[in-house]
Amino acid sequence: MIAESISSAEVESSAGPKSFGAAYARGDADARRFFRRGYGDDSVSAVVRDVASRSYPRKEIAGALSVYNERIGNPAGAAAARSFESAETFAVIAGQQPGVFGGGLLTLFKIASAVSVAGRLPDAATSRWENSRFIPVFWNASEDSDAGEVRTAYVPDGEGRLVKIDAGLADGVSFDRAVVSPAARVAMVDGLFRVLRETKFGADLRRALEVPTEGDLTFGEWTSRAVAYAFREIGIVVVEPFMIRDLMRETVRRIAARAGEIR
Repeated sequence: MIAESISSAEVESSAGPKSFGAAYARGDADARRFFRRGYGDDSVSAVVRDVASRSYPRKEIAGALSVYNERIGNPAGAAAARSFESAETFAVIAGQQPGVFGGGLLTLFKIASAVSVAGRLPDAATSRWENSRFIPVFWNASEDSDAGEVRTAYVPDGEGRLVKIDAGLADGVSFDRAVVSPAARVAMVDGLFRVLRETKFGADLRRALEVPTEGDLTFGEWTSRAVAYAFREIGIVVVEPFMIRDLMRETVRRIAARAGEIR
């Protein structure tokens, strides 16, 4: 087993028995028809074989991902992205919307899980795929616009009191367009370091959260840069949806056409 997965009962308990996610996890036919496979179905080799049988604009995807990762200061991720031109390269994806300082521990755990799974997949695949590359990818869901969910971080001070740090984002503006100025970024980082105890990791953490110190950044890109810096030695590929939006038109069209079927 590559990674532990939660049971359908746990999905139902978390999401609610009437949720779409719970219905899919249970294997309900009404939800299952939207997917090629059921929850937890198939071996690694079966999944890889299915993905390899499809046609993708690999060159265009690899180019877009490489350019973006170079831009956010992630050369290892850019190099990994270029490997997607090959039909022998596959993505292991974890995703979350942007968050202050890159997001909470949930985001980091998701990314770390993708890194772990990607590292073990070649051993789990059959000999046909054992020389393939499996690349960890972080899908930064910056088309989200629910600022109330992500604009604040709460950090405990030395006396256990929660200190609120607010990015000041307005509701209704997608995070790939919401701008965080250099002054706002520095103020938030300064606020964080007034609360944190001094450790040997402080200087490195400040670099991760402040870079670059000049020029406006979208909230989405600020998250991407923080995540890329945190995992800079691993070479994860960071994605924001706008980068490949033109390549997703057919997928979006199919989703829109079936939107009425999802209640």
